[in-house]
Amino acid sequence: MYAKSLEDHRQYLLDMIRLKLWFLWGWLKDHPDEAFVQAFQHRIDIYRKTNIRYEVPVPRDGDEHPKWFALVAEAEALYEQCKDDPDASRFEELGFDLLQDTVSKRAGNDCREGFELVGFQCGSLRYDAPKPQFPKRSGFHIANAVAPMSIFRDPTHIPDCLMDLMDRVEAEYGAEEVCTGTWLNSHPKWLRNFPQEWMDNMEPRNGRVGSSNAHWGQFINAKGLFNAPLAQKLRETGRLPYSSQGSWCTIKALREHLLPLIP
Repeated sequence: MYAKSLEDHRQYLLDMIRLKLWFLWGWLKDHPDEAFVQAFQHRIDIYRKTNIRYEVPVPRDGDEHPKWFALVAEAEALYEQCKDDPDASRFEELGFDLLQDTVSKRAGNDCREGFELVGFQCGSLRYDAPKPQFPKRSGFHIANAVAPMSIFRDPTHIPDCLMDLMDRVEAEYGAEEVCTGTWLNSHPKWLRNFPQEWMDNMEPRNGRVGSSNAHWGQFINAKGLFNAPLAQKLRETGRLPYSSQGSWCTIKALREHLLPLIP
């Protein structure tokens, strides 16, 4: 299993924190009716970059952890100082100073735990049981089981993972459809693996930004480090380069599409 060095992982976390603080200032300027706490918790993922998650077992987003509440309050006080600035630079620096110690501690704990993918049953893919509203549709998530290589370097990798996933969700749940929401649904190398039905069912781009890697995973490169070129595009435009969109298709259509792609 590929493992990043402590210093590389620490730098990745710190660079990601900087980018998200910069983005947050601009987002709130463009969305003046949105509360700081709402945006801090649900537009950018700061919590899972801090060491608070290691200190006490808490819910995933930290909503019930008093130490996290205190940190959010400090960040909001800094934003109030900087919200009328001509740009995000002062908020980015002050926020970085606030967060860098807990982020650095998080890096050390991450490296001690290791970077093995947990719960990914099908190589770079992990599937869920269908939800009640769509009892025949299984959702899936994406990671990189072949790091430091790209998931696209071997053009059969994703097709193999998808074929395995379809076999499993059919056997376990009687599923007939699969779905996912991800920034990769805006990426041509990803879309080549899916039939026209997937394109036809794609959600429209609506500019929504959430805190998960369905949105922010585009800033992680094949080595699990910071994707600086794509981050620069965000800083130049104020928009995430790839929009996160959801889609779904039948297993039948996906299997028929993939068979010619696998030797």
